[in-house]
Amino acid sequence: SLLSAFMVFQFSGAWLAGVRTVGELPSGFFSTLPRAIPDWSGFSALIVPAAMIATIAYVESISVAKSLASRRGQRVSPDAEMRAIGTANLAASVVGTMPVAGGFSRSVVNFDAGAKTQMAGLITAFLVALAAFGLGDFFIWLPNVVLAAIIIIAVWQLVEWKELRQLWASARVDAWCFIATAIGVLVFGVEVGLLGGVVLSMAHFLISSSKPHIAVVGRVGRTEHFRNIERYQVHTKRGLLMIRIDENLVFTNAEAVEQYVLKTALGNIDVTKVVLVMSSVSRVDATAVHMLSSLYKALQLANIELAFAEVKGPVQDTLSRFSEEQRLHCITYLSANDAFESYIEASTFCDAMPQC
Repeated sequence: SLLSAFMVFQFSGAWLAGVRTVGELPSGFFSTLPRAIPDWSGFSALIVPAAMIATIAYVESISVAKSLASRRGQRVSPDAEMRAIGTANLAASVVGTMPVAGGFSRSVVNFDAGAKTQMAGLITAFLVALAAFGLGDFFIWLPNVVLAAIIIIAVWQLVEWKELRQLWASARVDAWCFIATAIGVLVFGVEVGLLGGVVLSMAHFLISSSKPHIAVVGRVGRTEHFRNIERYQVHTKRGLLMIRIDENLVFTNAEAVEQYVLKTALGNIDVTKVVLVMSSVSRVDATAVHMLSSLYKALQLANIELAFAEVKGPVQDTLSRFSEEQRLHCITYLSANDAFESYIEASTFCDAMPQC
């Protein structure tokens, strides 16, 4: 770097003319301590951009932290990272700095230089302070291409081609999010690319959660295990419909669950009881509670009893906190096998068929 700066300084008027350099750096300490009476006129205009900046800063910081930690077999605490970024930005707000975040390029260069503890950050801060208070002239002739080369060589190691191949083989949608984020970073910059990746991931999450996996289940032999009737040879009881919901019940999938249960139950004239196996449900929201209440009433009109099995404690607490009008007066079985054993059918066991 020093050699490049020296060459540019010596030959800038000849064959190195036009080479872009760092140029003069601002120096000094700029204080922007808040006034006695804050000016709130621009608060409404800044709140949305500030929220977006904070989101991108956190996503960028936690991404590079996890990537570097994985290379050393370490773990990162997202909560601690959030507290650190928030504290740093509170301090930065009174000295006129840019928003603070863990940048990809700076973190990787620091990592490759052998940094292992917080002492590296203190040394970096000390050197930046020296540059701000009089050493800026040493960087005037440093070519931008030298800085770019250092960053590119360091950041290139973060590109996980092996992970992309694994995602393409196992989770194609995640692979497309990976590719779209990479293209966004290359074309529009880190901030826009990361924001696009966050938006795509959230959209994928909402779409996938709106289409939960639901299965009609039966008992495997004489065991207490229940499996999907379309995948295993299982036993069912005539008139008993056991449905397992493999997703949390929230606003995105409540309607899909209700439609599936009603279509499956009302499509079989022999069904007299529906048991929802909730072993995979860890949370229900208000929309889901309203859905279950509506489902309960719809099945009652068709003379079909609704019951639950394997309801987790937090879910049971949520259901019990609602008003008496919305509360479900349904039997809750400790296990799916208890629900299966307690149902008395007119006929004998039969092989698993939706209308057996």
